[in-house]
Amino acid sequence: MVICPECGYPYEDEAYTIGERNIQCANCSWSGSSSKLIAAPEAAPVDKLQELFRFLGKDIGPQIGVRLVKLGLLTNSSEPENVAKIARVLQAGARGAFRGLVTALFTEEVNGEPN
Repeated sequence: MVICPECGYPYEDEAYTIGERNIQCANCSWSGSSSKLIAAPEAAPVDKLQELFRFLGKDIGPQIGVRLVKLGLLTNSSEPENVAKIARVLQAGARGAFRGLVTALFTEEVNGEPN
């Protein structure tokens, strides 16, 4: 089984692991090479991975947003351009954290280092 590196959506069909091709996740907006899908054990708790993804976005994300405003890296303006930027930054943070955690959980190496 392989999972989406952005949201943990499972792809149990082995066709996703045969040859490299561009795909789009059926669950989120991620698109990329099938080689970026993360191999996971068949018994991977997919529901728990998706719960982790939601936790990072809904529970941790707002805390990161508040901290970024306090650090002066984002502003607290309610103008549409700023709201869109905050959403983009928080989404990138949640997805990046999820990808890093899942990679560390299910792969032998992380950034070329043994896990």
